Amino acid sequence: MKKNWITIGIIIIAVLAIALIVVQTKREPRQIRIGVILPLTGNAAKYGVWTKEGMEIALEEVRENYPKYKFQLIFEDDGGKPEQAVSAMNKLIKFDKVPVVIGVIQSPTALAVAPIAEKEKIVMLSTGASAEKLKDAGDYIFRIREGSKIHGEKAAQEALSISNKCGVIFLNAENGVSYADEFKKYYEKSGGIIEIWEAYNEGEKDFRSYLAKLKEKNIKVVYIPGLVTEIALLLKQAKEIGNQATFISSVGAQNPKLLEIAKEAAEGLIYTYPYFDPSSKDINERIKSFLEKYVQKYGYEPDFLAANGYDAIKLLAKVTVENGYSADAIKEGLYKIEGFEGIGGNFYFDEYGEVIKPVIVKYVKDQNFEIRR
Repeated sequence: MKKNWITIGIIIIAVLAIALIVVQTKREPRQIRIGVILPLTGNAAKYGVWTKEGMEIALEEVRENYPKYKFQLIFEDDGGKPEQAVSAMNKLIKFDKVPVVIGVIQSPTALAVAPIAEKEKIVMLSTGASAEKLKDAGDYIFRIREGSKIHGEKAAQEALSISNKCGVIFLNAENGVSYADEFKKYYEKSGGIIEIWEAYNEGEKDFRSYLAKLKEKNIKVVYIPGLVTEIALLLKQAKEIGNQATFISSVGAQNPKLLEIAKEAAEGLIYTYPYFDPSSKDINERIKSFLEKYVQKYGYEPDFLAANGYDAIKLLAKVTVENGYSADAIKEGLYKIEGFEGIGGNFYFDEYGEVIKPVIVKYVKDQNFEIRR
C-alpha cells in the first residue's frame, strides 16, 4: 500500500511539473531572433540606415500582430566592407545562433558572406544586392531586391526604342558591371550594336575622353549604370561639351545629389527603378500606411531600400510563424511563398532564391524624379 501511495505521489508531481511547463510556455512569448548585417557607418551608411528604418517600422507591426512571439533584430555593422561583413556573419552564426541573416545590401558584402551562409546552412536574405552572381550562391541564399538582369534588360529595351547603336560607360565594380553585362546581352541579342564600351573607377571625376568618343561616332543613346556622383558628373560634362545623346542609367541615379551636382544637365535622364515609388498615384492602403508611419517617425519619405527592409521583416514573421524557426523551415517557407503582398510590389522566389517582382522606368523632369512607364 505504501508503495502505491509513493507511485501515485510521483505521478501527481510529474503531472504538476508538466502542467507548470505548459503554462509557463504559454505565458512566455517564443523568441525569434533575426540577424541583420548593414553598412551603418562608412560611405554607404545612409543606405544601411534607410534599410534599418524600414525594418524597425515592420518590427513594431509584427510585435503587435504576433503577441505570442518575441521578435528581436540583432544588428551588425559591416561598414560597407566585405571583410567586416564576414566577421559579422560569423558572429551572428557562432555566438548569436540565428538561423537567418538579412540585410547585406551591397553586392560585394553579399557575395563575401553568401558562401559562409551556404556552408553553415543558414538562410541569407539580401534586401539590396543586385549582382547577378548571387543567383548561383546556393540553396540557402535569397534576395528580396531584384537582380541586375531585369534592370539591364529593361534599360536595353528603352535604348532600342531610340537607336540600334549605343554606347555603354559603366562603373568598374560589381554594381556597374552586372548591369552593363545584362544590358549588353539583351541589346545585342535584339540586333543592337554597341559602338563604345568603357569602364571607369569609383571616384573618377573626368569623363570627357569617353564623351568625346561618343560625340565622334554620333551615338544617340548611352547606358551609364553606376553610383550617383559619377553619373551626375558625366551628365554635367556631357552638357558642357554639347553632347545631345539620351542617357539611360540604373537605380543609383535617383538621389538628390544627382540634381545638386548635374543640375539642369540631369533633365531627361531615363533610369530603371524598383516598383516601390512614394510619388506614384497608384498605391494601396498598405503602402499609404507605411508611408505615413515612416514620414511621421523619420521626417522624410522612404526609398526602395526602406521598403525592402520592411518587406523582409514582414515576410520572415509570416514564414517563421507558419513554418517554424529553423533555417530549413525558413528556407522551405520562402520557396513556398506565392504572391507575397509587399510594399515594394507583390513577389515570390524562383528555384534560385531570386525574387520575381516588377520594375518601373523613371526619368528626370523639371528637376523631379517621375515615373515614365
